[in-house]
Amino acid sequence: MKSYDYYLNSQISETWAGAPNVFNPSECEKIIKLGNNETFKEGLVNSGSSDPIRKSQIFFIESSDLENSWIFERCADMIQNINYDFFQFDLQKIEVLQVGKYESKDSGYYGKHIDALRQSGIFRKLSFSVQLSRTEDYEGGDLLLHLGKDPDVAPRDRGSITVFPSYTLHEVTPVTKGTRYSLVGWVTSATKFK
Repeated sequence: MKSYDYYLNSQISETWAGAPNVFNPSECEKIIKLGNNETFKEGLVNSGSSDPIRKSQIFFIESSDLENSWIFERCADMIQNINYDFFQFDLQKIEVLQVGKYESKDSGYYGKHIDALRQSGIFRKLSFSVQLSRTEDYEGGDLLLHLGKDPDVAPRDRGSITVFPSYTLHEVTPVTKGTRYSLVGWVTSATKFK
């Protein structure tokens, strides 16, 4: 087969990666219940028009609370391993961890968007999503990664993680039945993409 492509770097980056069982079912429940002790806040994001791009409830997990350190440590270990194996980005820290709650009563969703962001010389490089709900607890609510003609559907296995470059166009489709919970985060660096 003829090819006209010539790669400048022999390492071809992956478009996304994942791993199962990052958190077990009881740990997923424990993370969800952190939100039941907190007050979930409306997670509306507007795109400049009257229609919101996101309809969900969210809360942030404090890294300064030592009782939450196990969550950050588990995510950090998994991100470092996946980054080493698939992306090899220069990474410095997890910016924040956020729990999202998408309910069918609101047709909870998050429209197509990217997470790439540059603030004060800090660049978001990797985004990740951990499935906290059981697959049978909701319908709809798929995390879609738009990488070509047809989107890739992220795994829905409870406790699994999906990791992708923050410049990837993605969305969460409307939840049509039940409630979907996810743990998401963004990993940053002070250096640009190389």
